[in-house]
Amino acid sequence: MKRLLLSSALTALLGVTSVVAFDQADLSTLRSTNACVGCDLSEAFLRLSVFNGADMSEANLEDTIFLETSAIGAIFVNAAMTGVGVDNTSMRDANFSGATMIEANFTNADLRSANFAGTDLTGAHLTGSSLNGADLTGANLTDAVLDRSFMNATNLADANLTGATFTRMSLETAIFCRTIMPDGTLRSDMTCEPVPVMEEMVDDRSSVERMMAE
Repeated sequence: MKRLLLSSALTALLGVTSVVAFDQADLSTLRSTNACVGCDLSEAFLRLSVFNGADMSEANLEDTIFLETSAIGAIFVNAAMTGVGVDNTSMRDANFSGATMIEANFTNADLRSANFAGTDLTGAHLTGSSLNGADLTGANLTDAVLDRSFMNATNLADANLTGATFTRMSLETAIFCRTIMPDGTLRSDMTCEPVPVMEEMVDDRSSVERMMAE
């Protein structure tokens, strides 16, 4: 994380728009078509860019920096985003489901109504971010930092918050259902819906039997 923050600071200071690890052709494809599924954009420096609705599913975005950028409704399904830096950027309504986001930095990011279902956010920094209405169902937030973040109606069902920190914020309206809390205890609020049980399809089997008999 220190390496990522230092890289971000130096890049911004020097006014460099990108670094050499990513594939320039892939970045050009993203900018021209607003889609780059499975592309290599690792360590790219993306500042003052607009990627609203862009499809970056399964892309390599490790250590990529999004600074003062708009990616509203963008798709990052199953993307590799370890060490990604998202600062003062709007990713409202974005879909990150299944993405690996270990030690990601989402400082002051707009993540309202974003889908983080099944993501790995181990050690991620979400300080000051807005997660109102976000779906964190089944997300791994072990050792994550969520200080001063906003989590009104945030869905934390089946999420793992072991060792996570929540200071100077409120979780009163967040949804807890089989959620592992920072101290390792399990929390389920009264609004928690039970795990659905598959009903025996007796009628369907009877119908099949009748069809076979005919």
